[in-house]
Amino acid sequence: MVNSDFDASYLTFSLGGRSFGIPAASALEINRNLDYTIVPNAPKLIRGILNLRGQLIPAIDMRSILGDGGDNHQPESVGIIVDLGSTKASLLVDSVGDIIPLGGLTFEPPPPNFPLQGRRAIVGAHKLADSLLIILDPKLLVTD
Repeated sequence: MVNSDFDASYLTFSLGGRSFGIPAASALEINRNLDYTIVPNAPKLIRGILNLRGQLIPAIDMRSILGDGGDNHQPESVGIIVDLGSTKASLLVDSVGDIIPLGGLTFEPPPPNFPLQGRRAIVGAHKLADSLLIILDPKLLVTD
C-alpha cells in the first residue's frame, strides 16, 4: 500500500556521516556565513544566537540533538534556516545536499536506535539506492 502522505521533496544534509532530510518547504535558506553569539547558560542544543537581517534566531546544534557528539563544535558548519511556525531557527549541520523528491514506496517507520530527543523529531526514513535518508520534522526538534 502506497502512503501518499510521504510523497514530498526533501532538502538533504549530512551529519556525522549519516544522511538526513527535512521537507524542502520548511527550509527558507542556506547560511554558510555563520556568525553567532554564544549565550551563557543556554541549553546544550543551542550553540548560540544568530542575527539574520535584524531578527535574532537560535543556532541549533544538530549533533547535540541527534546524539552525534554535541561537544564537537564544527566552526565550518552550515546553517539551514527553517520555519518553525511561530519562529525561525538555524539548524547547524556538516553539509547540505540536494533537494530530492521521494514517494511513499520508499518510506519506512522511524528507526528505534536514536537518542530520545532526536527520535521524537524523526518521522521515518526513505530507503535510497545506496543509503538510508532519515526524515526529520524541524518543528519537533525543539519542543519540550
